[in-house]
Amino acid sequence: MHLDPYSLKLFRVCSGWSLLELLIVLALMAIAASVAAPQLYATWQLQSLHDERQMLAQQIRFARLTSLQKKHQGTYLLV
Repeated sequence: MHLDPYSLKLFRVCSGWSLLELLIVLALMAIAASVAAPQLYATWQLQSLHDERQMLAQQIRFARLTSLQKKHQGTYLLV
């Protein structure tokens, strides 16, 4: 296989990205992030609300169970 030195030189010169191409890609990524960010924030808020609701329900169940246990501990009837 014979490689032409001129084609190798041309390949080395053209093998990278230009600054303009990188800036365009960064601009497109910034636009995509700005479009996605509000939806991600709304999803995060809904998940946080769901977690708080679950913790409140767990605390209420625990309080009820504790109350029932205390209620039954002192109500022995001796006959």
